[in-house]
Amino acid sequence: MKIRDFWHIPRTLEEAIHNRSVTFLELFYDLVFVVYIASINHALLHHFTLEGFLEFAVLFVIGWWSWNNGATYHELHGNDDVRSRYFTFLQMLFIMGLSIFAPTAFTTGYVGFSVSFMLLNLVIGYLWFMIGVIDQNHRKMSNPYTAFIALIILFFLVGIFVPEHIRTILWIIGAAIALLLPFLVRLALGLLHIKNDFDFPVSHSMSERTGLFTIIVIGEIIVGVINGFGLVDEVNLNLLSLGLFGFIIGVFIWWNYFDYVSLKIPRDNDVIKLLWIYLHLSLALFISVTGTILTLLFETIHEPSEYLHHLSSLQLFIGLVLLNIGLIALTVVSDSLYPKAHSYANRVVFVCGIGLIVLSQVHLSEPLIVMTTVIGLIGTVLFSFIYFVFFEGRKIRVSE
Repeated sequence: MKIRDFWHIPRTLEEAIHNRSVTFLELFYDLVFVVYIASINHALLHHFTLEGFLEFAVLFVIGWWSWNNGATYHELHGNDDVRSRYFTFLQMLFIMGLSIFAPTAFTTGYVGFSVSFMLLNLVIGYLWFMIGVIDQNHRKMSNPYTAFIALIILFFLVGIFVPEHIRTILWIIGAAIALLLPFLVRLALGLLHIKNDFDFPVSHSMSERTGLFTIIVIGEIIVGVINGFGLVDEVNLNLLSLGLFGFIIGVFIWWNYFDYVSLKIPRDNDVIKLLWIYLHLSLALFISVTGTILTLLFETIHEPSEYLHHLSSLQLFIGLVLLNIGLIALTVVSDSLYPKAHSYANRVVFVCGIGLIVLSQVHLSEPLIVMTTVIGLIGTVLFSFIYFVFFEGRKIRVSE
């Protein structure tokens, strides 16, 4: 046995594995982000203001971009060998570092957070750079991609030595570069007059992986309810009702996502594929905030004005979640046996999302907010059931 039997070179794009299943290594990697998301949610819980939300959004983009890089790299180039495990575990180590310092990233923990993020990006940058060395067809993409990663590292390095307000600006610019990397790489290739014939892939396994990440974020809703019960001295009927309300929210967000979006790949168009990815980012962010707001409801249940304000915010973010699911459904290839039913249901998801967003601005009473939110969440499920029973079911009976 030789070292290369355990330490393989990465797969090239021509060596893509079709119809593969997500591996246990990938699942283990994804679980680290449970800790990271919980960490930044904790920070938002104690700073639920516009400024706190913007800071949370920056940290969420940083975490999501790190996850997406690791997931995409393994999808395209990973192997079941020691090398893939080593670099995956190394990324997990630095993500743990991010999780430790995330709650105080914009105050006292900025050095630890910056160093952890820079080390993580050194690993990510090295992996993509080596793909360009190994695979010449990939080099024209990996070289500018790696250069932009180096620029992100530079922004965070400089941020350690400058005042807080300048550091925040540098972090926002760094996060924006990370978020826009696919467009920036294409822009760089265009300016250098290099032909871009790279087909951006989103496979069934990548769709599955994205769905698993979404499950992780939906789990934060249940965590938000449990954390809320931990803040109260005595459990009563009102709190139990609130807990049940939170559980229903988590269940029907899961139901809507996995009925209409999960395990479906986007249509074969690079713009549509990128839209699919970015909509999953905003979806995950809105679901995560929903979990935090549920905890705040427990914390402010004896403060009527604050409680009602957070309840309206909850309705707003649930509306944004449903709107995102409806938009993602427009980008995917439908594999349903009943495409017309799914098409109508997707529109209902979209309309329910917009409806809840509008209602959140009307200042409804507590019972009306709860009632309309529940109706919005279960409306698509009920619509699909009724449509199938009375229309598709009738067609089946007639054909028999």
